[in-house]
Amino acid sequence: EERAKVLRYTLGLPRGFAKTTFIKVLICWLICYDRIQFCLIVCATEPLAEFVLADIHEMLSSETMERIYGNWSSSLAIDKQDLKKAIYRNCIIIIKAMGSGSSVRGVNIDNDRPDFILCDDMQTKENSESDTESFNLLTWFTGTLLKCVTPRRPSTIVYLGNMYAQNCILQKLAENKYWTSL
Repeated sequence: EERAKVLRYTLGLPRGFAKTTFIKVLICWLICYDRIQFCLIVCATEPLAEFVLADIHEMLSSETMERIYGNWSSSLAIDKQDLKKAIYRNCIIIIKAMGSGSSVRGVNIDNDRPDFILCDDMQTKENSESDTESFNLLTWFTGTLLKCVTPRRPSTIVYLGNMYAQNCILQKLAENKYWTSL
């Protein structure tokens, strides 16, 4: 069986340029227009990923969004800080938040795997300053996280971050021919 195509993007802008806000809006658009079914959000820590998930949930639950696209809030079958699952616009939608280094091998909910992975500030400045920590994070990212996408449909991985002076994963991805760097 041939695996579905995986698109890979890096976005590196300084702090304060709304890269996370842009991606949150994009995720809402992708959900509302049936482009993704399972979004995995990975940040440096699980609480940071849960904040991103909470913002997406709030956007989808807004009065205007619900008036135009349907009721997100009442369609939720699971409504936890780290996981939202809904039957929304006749599709099962899953949004999961995790911290970097977490066990993602088991990210298989209702026999489905992520078709959109957002890595948002996954690497900290402190991590980049440690050869061992940055190597371990890069190994987890390439050896575990990137392999958890669904093989059944096209998938997208977006890596948002800042350029650090040393051991910068964003820099490595920007130089990789398989990633589109913005």
